Amino acid sequence: MFDRIFAASYENFERIDRGRVYTTVNDNIGTVGNAVNMIVNIIPNLITTVVAMIYLAAISFHATLILFGTILLISTVYYFTNKKARRYFEEARESQAVFMRLLNGMIDGFKELSLSNNKKNGYKKDIGYWASVIKDKTTTASYKFLRAFMIGELLLILILGVVAILIPELFQGIRQYTLVSFVMVVLYLIGPINAVISNWASVLEFKVALKRVRDFIASIPAANDPEKVADVVPPREIETFHVQDLSFKYQAADSEHPFQIGPVNLQVNKGEILFIVGGNGSGKTTLAKLLTGLYTPEQGRILIDGNPVSGTELSAHFSAVFSPMHLFQKIYDIAPGTHPESIQKWLEVMKLNGKVQVWPEEYSHLNLSQGQLKRLALLQCFLEDKPVYLFDEWAADQDPEYRHCFYEELLPYMKGTGKTVIAITHDDRYFFIADKIVKMEMGQTELVPLNYKVENLFNATHKNIHSTFNSSIE
Repeated sequence: MFDRIFAASYENFERIDRGRVYTTVNDNIGTVGNAVNMIVNIIPNLITTVVAMIYLAAISFHATLILFGTILLISTVYYFTNKKARRYFEEARESQAVFMRLLNGMIDGFKELSLSNNKKNGYKKDIGYWASVIKDKTTTASYKFLRAFMIGELLLILILGVVAILIPELFQGIRQYTLVSFVMVVLYLIGPINAVISNWASVLEFKVALKRVRDFIASIPAANDPEKVADVVPPREIETFHVQDLSFKYQAADSEHPFQIGPVNLQVNKGEILFIVGGNGSGKTTLAKLLTGLYTPEQGRILIDGNPVSGTELSAHFSAVFSPMHLFQKIYDIAPGTHPESIQKWLEVMKLNGKVQVWPEEYSHLNLSQGQLKRLALLQCFLEDKPVYLFDEWAADQDPEYRHCFYEELLPYMKGTGKTVIAITHDDRYFFIADKIVKMEMGQTELVPLNYKVENLFNATHKNIHSTFNSSIE
């Protein structure tokens, strides 16, 4: 299942319901995995029952047919009784997905819930309602299984009655030792038959869980072959990043006029800074996802050094900090040859020295403010050392001092090291830093002419930032 998930594109992954992911991983897969216990219990008891029936048939074939017919009747009654319970188990698992989605929302949105008692109480009622639904349906299913089990127990007593009372009446000439053998074997079979019946509920749960796991896997469109998802090693430097006639449309079935991006045409060269500006909802973040290969364009292409690249290849050229961002505690893509001394110096530049440590390929903790986490994410971009950086409103959570540092020191430093920088920003007071500015409005792009020269500023700040680092950084 995880092979399939990691082979999916980000665009397809966004459509997956979180509740289904949690339910499938935490519940359904566990049920499928525990099926081995059910198999261990059922198979030996089935073998025992079959062998015992063969032995009884050797003693008295016709009496065994009556006994087999009685067992078949018990199994039929038990099957139809459990079939009703299966429906409740399926409904309980569907409700579990909704409950897990609400639970995830509670964790992610507790700050917003805490702003209003009405909102918090309403959300609590929703969680309580779906918890009650799961409890009621699971209890009903368990009750029906229990009822079926009790019916099975009574029918087993019926088998004994058939052997001890009915068979002697139907077969007057049956010998006493044969009858005793039947009774002894049937008494011995009560245990195995009871084990098979009691595990039938687990069989139904297993079938429901397996079907849901398969349906979930089938619902994930794989962008790549799960067996061939390999690392892509980008070049350390690129000369040109060229976008040609790029367009994208959100597929919204309930909208007559879906939001569209493009066509977009732009070019950013090595050592250039591109600012993407525009109002909320203008399409800046969608464009960023297209530029980084997270979304697949409907038309157009992106060329790196004149060569068209696929989405996976394109993504490998980027280190990015999106908004909202997520930072993993382990660093998975650190550039080879990175020295601990350079990491420590970057911590000092990011003003994180003493607040967090970077152990070999792992942060000591992530219990930091949002602004500090973004600085740590920026540090990770430097550690990954990709040729293109993308920042989505990176400075929005920074104090004025570090915002100034980002625009007037760090961005020129990236420029000086040959990086291509694409930044989404609203900070118009720093627009003079950019080599190019693209304005977005309703999904359309417009190149904004520059009114400022940045050479003098660049020379000053580039010298300033380099004075902080020694040759290990450079």
